[in-house]
Amino acid sequence: MKLASAFAHLLRSVYDAALDLAASLECASVALPLLSAGTFGCPPQILLDIALDAIEEHLLAHETSVTLVLYSRSAFKAGLEQFSQIESYMISAWVFPPSAPAVAQSCG
Repeated sequence: MKLASAFAHLLRSVYDAALDLAASLECASVALPLLSAGTFGCPPQILLDIALDAIEEHLLAHETSVTLVLYSRSAFKAGLEQFSQIESYMISAWVFPPSAPAVAQSCG
């Protein structure tokens, strides 16, 4: 368990360093691969959680377009599942928030 925790921390630090570098260079966009999804055979869902946490934290502080690149079929499948959850949240929180007028909620 200690090794898994150390690996997760190391992986997160790699994403943080890449995103910090992009911010320091004032990049408008950056593309990052889903690290360790192929070579090390780590479960893609765990890797996605780590990457998306780092990206989310970065986007709270910086106006950057971030693309996460998924190379393997298993990573892509996990990404689709994650996207579905993100999409549902965005629709409920931003498109049709509870405080939105009834007219807006009847659209779509």
